[in-house]
Amino acid sequence: ASQRRARRCGLPPAPATRFAGPTVFLIGPRTRSAAMMLANAVEDFDLALLVGRPPASPPRYFGEVYPYRMQNTGLNAFISSAAFVRASGDEANALRVQPHISTDVSNRGARGSGLAVALAAIRRFHAASPKRDRR
Repeated sequence: ASQRRARRCGLPPAPATRFAGPTVFLIGPRTRSAAMMLANAVEDFDLALLVGRPPASPPRYFGEVYPYRMQNTGLNAFISSAAFVRASGDEANALRVQPHISTDVSNRGARGSGLAVALAAIRRFHAASPKRDRR
């Protein structure tokens, strides 16, 4: 029924190959800009598991920066044309995105590295998720 409704509204049908398995995001202090906003949406709406360390800044900042030259002085300047807030719309929340599992994502060779912890989390999620019909 929802597919027929989508066609009537002019929307494309949902892909049959849509991924429905467990998802883990690695985040850290260098997670910035759109990646940080994605991590924030994942956190605010509980979409997946976040592993690593908090990003350096909260998901509340100014962006869409445009350069311009000041007419009288000739100095170059920049101005922001957009303000970004948390995915939930909570403008008062100035907290950084927090991982569900904290680990040092920069320590790539150690057993406690972000990748090793993420892989272990994926394996646990995969084992715990209900088995789907794989037709």
